[in-house]
Amino acid sequence: MTRRWPSLPSIVVRLAIFIAIAVLATAFQADRWARKNPAIMAVVPEGLGGFADLHRLVLLESVEPGSGLALAKSLVASRPIPAEPLRLLGNSAIEKDETELASQALSLASQRGWRDTFTQIAVMASAIAAEEWDAAALRVDAMARTARDRRLIENGLALMLAQSGGREAVAERLEEGAPLSISLVGLIRSDESRVEQVVATFAAAEEGGGQLSCSSYANLVDVLLAKGYGVEAIGVWPRRCQTETSADFAFDLDAVSDDPLAWRYPDNSGLRVSAGDDEGSIDIRNRAVLRRAFATRYLTLPPGEHFISLSQSQADAAQGELSGQAAATLQCVGRGSAGMRPLVESDDALRIRFVVPQGCTTQRLSLTASRGKVTSFRIAVD
Repeated sequence: MTRRWPSLPSIVVRLAIFIAIAVLATAFQADRWARKNPAIMAVVPEGLGGFADLHRLVLLESVEPGSGLALAKSLVASRPIPAEPLRLLGNSAIEKDETELASQALSLASQRGWRDTFTQIAVMASAIAAEEWDAAALRVDAMARTARDRRLIENGLALMLAQSGGREAVAERLEEGAPLSISLVGLIRSDESRVEQVVATFAAAEEGGGQLSCSSYANLVDVLLAKGYGVEAIGVWPRRCQTETSADFAFDLDAVSDDPLAWRYPDNSGLRVSAGDDEGSIDIRNRAVLRRAFATRYLTLPPGEHFISLSQSQADAAQGELSGQAAATLQCVGRGSAGMRPLVESDDALRIRFVVPQGCTTQRLSLTASRGKVTSFRIAVD
């Protein structure tokens, strides 16, 4: 049986198909390379709808905003539509005064590209301008989760917190997770004038039945105390988060608490703190030559006369070990640039008198020990 070879026209057609497929595959592969190397877009045919066209669009818009509108429309004609072409289409449409198209494109982009910060900013600003507080809170929450630009997030929050509707919307979103609460605390770290608004937002979240974690509230209260806002700190600290460790001045090393008003025990080299024989007391061993802080705490004492009482066992220290002495230092935590003002300076007397002046709503108590052992140490403040 004689084998029939393909005719010349058939061979030419097949060869042409193979060449077309190879060219197309090469074009698509080059387009993929263009994702990381924009220079390759020169060898990729225009209109392919990939990364090369995206780079062309960015280039057009950077040279003349609005000139890439047609290319942007062709890019978003593909499915699925990624966030970046939609964002570029929205920007180009804004330049051409096609506001309806711009609004639709940016809204779609925000749904498809949560990590596209520019889009989130545009949508958030639009929502704030229209007083659509729920939408604005959703966007600022999304930005807080990406944590790309702290300043932009805080500026957006500042605009929202200035309005009661904005505060309510942010308060409703607070329990969705920690990032938004962290951004709110960051706002008062950088701008103390926002303390009242931030505190009101956290308080509204608690009053609304939200279950924001105590650790999130503790983060806020820590910053308020450190900045001298003791009254605000006490007011915003939820009752459900309060613990017995801050109810009095007894020491309890076994208690694990987020309570920012409880005792804290610094980790200092050469220092060892353990439970004392008497309930609520501690033993301190300081092997360092200098004094070491073994416990610190914030207080919110009212103005007027007060006393600190220190007590420790007079029993002899272990053979060959020095007997140490505990002392108290108390400072008034000033707001803004006021800084710390001493009320009691490293006093080891058994009973220490001091006066809290008007305007000093927050105090920081620090306890130190000299070299040696302090046994069954206790303190009281009245």
